[in-house]
Amino acid sequence: MTRFTHLERLMLVGQLSKTETLELFRQYAACWEEYEYVFQEKRKPIYPITVWNWRRKQRLAELELRADALEAEITDRYKGLFKQICLRGGIADAPQCESVVVEVWESVRDKWAEDMALTVRDHREFSRWFWEACSQHFPGDIAPLKVKFMLRPFVDELPSQPERDALLTRVYGDRTRPRTDDRALDDLLEPACDLLHQQLLQHAPDLDVLTDGEMPRESLEGITSPFEFYVGLLFPRRDTTDGRM
Repeated sequence: MTRFTHLERLMLVGQLSKTETLELFRQYAACWEEYEYVFQEKRKPIYPITVWNWRRKQRLAELELRADALEAEITDRYKGLFKQICLRGGIADAPQCESVVVEVWESVRDKWAEDMALTVRDHREFSRWFWEACSQHFPGDIAPLKVKFMLRPFVDELPSQPERDALLTRVYGDRTRPRTDDRALDDLLEPACDLLHQQLLQHAPDLDVLTDGEMPRESLEGITSPFEFYVGLLFPRRDTTDGRM
């Protein structure tokens, strides 16, 4: 893979930092679709072979850079969850966890290339590809975290920052949020679950695909207490794996 300067990578990641996670998934899929198209494209007679090769290599390098930046941004958002997954599998060493995450992304890319030859890929299935790669490389039984994993993109869409930060900190272990008293965060969990429920309802027609069947549209029907419903999903086996790990 082409190597790029640290500054180039930081600039791209900075541009993506305010983009919602589901949109990052769409852009990642579009990036590799274009890469495949450019890679397979036949030379047009109007271009001399040297010019065509240069333009082609240049565009492929740009797309690789963008894919790297998208992976870095998504990894940053999932790092608290990755830590929880690592601890469940007995990995307490941060460098070892980071090494596994690299292997996860390699599998995502390989799966993407493999599926391209078989079918038209749907970016809404990204969480499924991502989870399958995690299941392949992280040790231990991580299945209890699958629903939490599938709900992670929707948290970014919460319209209120305090409630969003409460879920990211208490549920997903994101310690980069502004420091807030734990009791204050806990008080925000109930309204945060209400907002999360509203976000899922907005995506109801696509939920089955977006969550790999974990949260089908029918599962949202008749919920009268979103707090009780989502706390049960987001804190599986709280004695061993909670958002504060």
